[in-house]
Amino acid sequence: MDRSTGPNASSRNRDAPLRSKDLATWMIVDHVNRESVSDYESWLNGIHGDLGKQHGFVSVDVIRHLDQPDPEYVILVKFEDQESISRWRSSPELASWLSKFEGLVTSDPRFEEAIGLELWLYKRRNNLAGAR
Repeated sequence: MDRSTGPNASSRNRDAPLRSKDLATWMIVDHVNRESVSDYESWLNGIHGDLGKQHGFVSVDVIRHLDQPDPEYVILVKFEDQESISRWRSSPELASWLSKFEGLVTSDPRFEEAIGLELWLYKRRNNLAGAR
């Protein structure tokens, strides 16, 4: 598993520190064609460049599970608020990057959004309930 983090957004007010419980997180899970990993990595680096210019952007973390037949990438994009995620999701920059996405992955990406820790707590609560 490998992880990389992007820089803080220049639009963020440095005098008002963000707390992780306040951040909006957009999680994307991709299963990449094994033969397309290099091209996917290039695509990912490019989209991260545009992402870092977006208003409200805080950071991006990439978790790579490369030991699977179709490597799984879990991308956690953090923004200052839900509105910033919505702006990015409807941006022409994202639409352009998504148009170059076909053929790199084995299935449609899975998306989830959450504020603060609810993404993790909700999943954990559901996993525990299912184990009983």
